[in-house]
Amino acid sequence: LPLPPEIRGRLGALERKMLERVQPPAPAGGGKKAGLGGPSDLRGAVVALIGWGHTARRFAELLAPFGGPVLVVSDSAPAEELEAVGARRAALSEALAAAKVVSLHKGLTDETRGFLGERELALLRPGTVLVNAARGELIDEPALLARLAQGDIVAALDVYGEEPLPKDHPLRQAANAILTPHHASTTAQEEQRMGEQALSTVLAWADGLPIDVLDQRRLAKMT
Repeated sequence: LPLPPEIRGRLGALERKMLERVQPPAPAGGGKKAGLGGPSDLRGAVVALIGWGHTARRFAELLAPFGGPVLVVSDSAPAEELEAVGARRAALSEALAAAKVVSLHKGLTDETRGFLGERELALLRPGTVLVNAARGELIDEPALLARLAQGDIVAALDVYGEEPLPKDHPLRQAANAILTPHHASTTAQEEQRMGEQALSTVLAWADGLPIDVLDQRRLAKMT
């Protein structure tokens, strides 16, 4: 049966709102944002993982059903681990230029601070999604804001150089930036796991057993 006009109108309004979430509005000066079309998926898409650790390995495993190439930028990733998840090693320039999704998985050190700067961000092709859930200072912030101003990429950010992100920060004004508050442990199950882990560490210490020490220096570097 044909839908009543008022129902069709409401469905159309909902569709427009959904599209606005994945396709930011055009810049104030007019024109169309190049490279940001409607919704798309990961099927067959190239994904670049910058860095290789526990999170990157799990992400690579989750990407397997989508059937796209996974490029890993890491000198230390064991070849057998890459082979096990169907990934291959790549140079940074190749990965940035080829990937539809670029995901950062590096720790923060003096060497990696500002790892992605103006030159590296310029290599991203239109339509790229840049994901950073590692450390905010891995990306040069002024360079990122300038690249976002071009309107042809999306940045999905969970970490920032200053946390919490100030209310007047320019990233909050970028229509093509997806911002989350760097708070992954929001489920009851995860909070219970963290409590159990803390308790087991205290009990091991009390019994004189070896414990995995997590100091401020290590915390700043880990992902």
